[in-house]
Amino acid sequence: MIGSLFVIWAGFNHSNVRLRFWPLKYGIAWPNYHRVHHSIAPEHNHKNYAALFPVLDMIFGTAYFPDDDEKITTGLVHKHEARTLRQYIFGLKEKQ
Repeated sequence: MIGSLFVIWAGFNHSNVRLRFWPLKYGIAWPNYHRVHHSIAPEHNHKNYAALFPVLDMIFGTAYFPDDDEKITTGLVHKHEARTLRQYIFGLKEKQ
C-alpha cells in the first residue's frame, strides 16, 4: 500500500498543476517543487532530487524552493521535438 501511494504521489509530482502546499512547503514535495528538478534553467541545475521529502534536499544542500509565481520551463535543450512516430520510437536527433 505504501508503494502504491508513493507511485501515485510521484505521478502527481510530474503533473502540470499549480497547486500550492505552502503549509507543508518544507515537509512534502509538490509539483512546482519537483518541476525545478526538470528545469532547463542553469540556476536550477542539480536541484530538488527528493521525490517526496524536501528535507533530504535541505540536508544535502540541493533544495530550491520556487516562488509561487515563478515560471519553470522544462525540457531537453539539446534535442529536437519529436514530430514523427519513427522519432518517438527510435529517439531524437541531437541539435546541430
